[in-house]
Amino acid sequence: MKCPNCGFEDHLEEEVKFCQECGIYLINNCSNDQCETNNNDENFSLPNNAKFCPYCGSISTFNEEGYFNKE
Repeated sequence: MKCPNCGFEDHLEEEVKFCQECGIYLINNCSNDQCETNNNDENFSLPNNAKFCPYCGSISTFNEEGYFNKE
């Protein structure tokens, strides 16, 4: 996975939660606390390229942090 903040790609594992270069959280989630994706027992995350949640339409956490504006 490529870090949306710094672009680092050489992570030790495929399923890491934090970038080992800049330390940001690497999981893209829905920003709406009431969304079904945030209110279930499974750890559900949005695709890394999702700017908005496909279930409720709220902004994604990566979009909220401005990571898509860096491209």
